[in-house]
Amino acid sequence: MINNIYFVALTSYQLFVSDAYARYIKNNYKYINIVVFAIDMDVSDFDAAGFYELISIPNLSNTKLQRIWKRLYWAGRLFNFSLLANYFRKLTNCILFVFNDTEPITNRLMREIHNKKDCKIVLVEEGIGIYEHSVQIEPLENLKRLFRKFITWCLGSTMNYSA
Repeated sequence: MINNIYFVALTSYQLFVSDAYARYIKNNYKYINIVVFAIDMDVSDFDAAGFYELISIPNLSNTKLQRIWKRLYWAGRLFNFSLLANYFRKLTNCILFVFNDTEPITNRLMREIHNKKDCKIVLVEEGIGIYEHSVQIEPLENLKRLFRKFITWCLGSTMNYSA
């Protein structure tokens, strides 16, 4: 039986879709806890009306330093100290709804859910999507690639995101 449902919204459209889903679910299943994470949006005028908890992650995409901090704190090595980690520490029986956008925070939450017992990830498609899985042969390592891998390891999140 599902206990928790999480939505990750990156745009205002996704927030409205998450709101509609959350209200429908809460009306039909009163015992389920629902949390909507709004990433890089101002939600001060948005009203959850007691149907779900709305968590706003601040907009940290304006400068290069903010983007590095966003990767490090919200999606990387310091994730365990962030607000999101409190929700994902001891999960069982939950569903994570994500949209088809790629974002470091979304990928981190998907990695947290992936290995948990009885947890599911649902990909909400906003239009027409084409998905492909392929194995690419990596080119030989050069100094630039090794430096990027080192920086990636330091930040704790991957550099290339794909749905």
